[in-house]
Amino acid sequence: MPVNTLLLLSFQVSTFLVPWLLVIWLTYNANADSVGQFSYILALISPLCMLLASPSRNFILSSQTLDLQRALDVRKVLGGLGLILAAVIGFVLQQMTWVLAIYFVKITEMLYDLGIAQHLKLASHLALIKLNALKWLSIFTVVICSFVVKDITVLMLLLGGCFVLTSLGLSFFQKINMHGLLAALRDVLPLSLSALVFSLYFNIPRYVLGNAGETELLAVFTISSFLLMGALVFINTLMQANLHKMAVVIKNDNSPQLFKIGYRSFFWLLVTYVALQICQMEWFSVVFWQAHNQLNANNPLLNGVYQQVLMLSLGPMLFSFANYFLMATSKHKLLLSITMINAMITLVIANAIFINSGMLGLLWVINISGLGQFLAVLFFLKKAMAK
Repeated sequence: MPVNTLLLLSFQVSTFLVPWLLVIWLTYNANADSVGQFSYILALISPLCMLLASPSRNFILSSQTLDLQRALDVRKVLGGLGLILAAVIGFVLQQMTWVLAIYFVKITEMLYDLGIAQHLKLASHLALIKLNALKWLSIFTVVICSFVVKDITVLMLLLGGCFVLTSLGLSFFQKINMHGLLAALRDVLPLSLSALVFSLYFNIPRYVLGNAGETELLAVFTISSFLLMGALVFINTLMQANLHKMAVVIKNDNSPQLFKIGYRSFFWLLVTYVALQICQMEWFSVVFWQAHNQLNANNPLLNGVYQQVLMLSLGPMLFSFANYFLMATSKHKLLLSITMINAMITLVIANAIFINSGMLGLLWVINISGLGQFLAVLFFLKKAMAK
């Protein structure tokens, strides 16, 4: 696997590891309701940050004119607006301090995108390795501090501060150049809308459970789904590594080569799905829940959630897998439209099914939705290849 791919995988692993470590801290220092509240707030804040982290890494990489300082100016302006929106969310939820702390961690972590994109453009492997090491150092520093500091808000603020210093250093504090900023904002926001919709889609179970006031159930679901998130990180990295090759194959109308890439990638998806099922075995599940302070044992009704999440994980994996094939055709607006329609329908049905069929019904809706996205993408991909 190329060095850049390995480093990108490392960055993505650290991104999903941060909320996981915070959840583990909460399982030992708070209770299941606190974990559920944290997950619900994070589900509200993450899509907001995905939109406000503009220009995205992909936009910077594909742009020939946008420099790092201009990108940072846009990020800081949007970050300031996001702070106001986060404050409104905090006021509504009556969790102002916690919401602002979670927002601060998420939005500052995304500052690494700027350095990653710059180093990839310059093909600077050493600089990318250094940036990766600094991010992991920031995380480990706060982990060590967590044994002494017993306030999660302080820990999140400390982590966000470390992210600012290690991602951009003093360059973050340079004055914003407002000239031409509005035009830059118009250019970068459309691409970030796709990331927003994807984030909203994957958070649908959290919205349903949070709105229903099922914080304890949400806590167990959140912990269980971290394993699925790890699987999605692997699949996304694998597909990103093949994205450019798929785009060339589709452009050259080379169907046999596209099928070859698709079959090989699908094989690894199935291997990943099987690996998740192995996690249901007692030797793994016992250790996994011991690491989370046996939070699933608080209520006998929650014992089956872990197994259900792992068993019904194929739909989200197919959703993520399929989208890359439509991305390769450069039909971003079509992909955005499909996903928006799917997300809205899924949210409505998921709420209704959860009321009548509980957690198992909710997970089945998400799986069928993911399969529907997979089939829709294949249909439009076939049409694109036929032209």
